[in-house]
Amino acid sequence: QSGQTLVFDKRVHPAIRLGIFLVSLFPLLAPYELLFKIRWESYFNPSFFISLFFSIIMVAASAFVMFIALFAQNQHVCFDGDRSTLTYGWSDAVRAYRETIYRFEEISEPELETHTWSDSPNSYDLLVKTRSGLKISFGDFASKEKAQDYQEILAEIISRSRHPESSREDAQGVDTGQRVV
Repeated sequence: QSGQTLVFDKRVHPAIRLGIFLVSLFPLLAPYELLFKIRWESYFNPSFFISLFFSIIMVAASAFVMFIALFAQNQHVCFDGDRSTLTYGWSDAVRAYRETIYRFEEISEPELETHTWSDSPNSYDLLVKTRSGLKISFGDFASKEKAQDYQEILAEIISRSRHPESSREDAQGVDTGQRVV
């Protein structure tokens, strides 16, 4: 039996990651300008406490953006119909690539996940759940129709793998190539 391989990759380019990190340093100018550059005669006055308050907010904002730059995940999701496996891999700037392989029997049928945004159109992901409870979300589609098309393709790959005897009859005319999304 020959099945399909469908790959979903989501990567954060290192230049984008570096740019986000450099932007995260900008808010640190506020504490420098407000607390260290000024020679305070007394630390017990309203001006100092206002400066301290804004400095704490800027340090927190900087730390948050640094966190995004360092821990934004690269993701690799591969459905291999020939081996009846889902390979889920991820990494970020701090942690090395990690990969887990699940048999199709260990995952649910793909579900459509809708993300509703107040200021832009909805976006759509596909979602599978493992027996251990892990939710693997992938795809990031702009249109519901395209997400549903890939949901059907994945359901067919998984079904064909779970029921190989019935898929032999349906295999004529089926594209069995590899697709990368």
